[in-house]
Amino acid sequence: MWSTLKDTGKTMAQIFMENGLGLVRANNNRVQGWLSLKELLKPMPDGKPGLIIFNDCHGIIDDLQALQFDDKNPSDAAKEPHEITHRPDALRYFAQSRFLAPETMGAFEVEREADAGEDYDDVMRGGELSRGYLEY
Repeated sequence: MWSTLKDTGKTMAQIFMENGLGLVRANNNRVQGWLSLKELLKPMPDGKPGLIIFNDCHGIIDDLQALQFDDKNPSDAAKEPHEITHRPDALRYFAQSRFLAPETMGAFEVEREADAGEDYDDVMRGGELSRGYLEY
């Protein structure tokens, strides 16, 4: 999505943006993603889990139960059998997009105090789409 296409000289992300659909880069850190998913599945302060998977979501339930640890890194999930990894990986990407990285949380809180009065949605969603985002 972020590589320049030979035929247009643009990235797929630029084409999406030009058509009104902004994209967010995914974080590919697998271990952090699984930790984020585990955090979402734990009870939150209100006693409810951060993510609820309903009983009729048979595919993700079956795939999560069949997922095994990686032989070389027990903090990561195995990439085989490959056919059961797609749905859990999608859930991992979702979970990881829901948390701020620990190293940025302190800086964000301090920055927010200084930026009092800004619109919450603009700050949290990055405001309007811009070329600067694509050239990150």
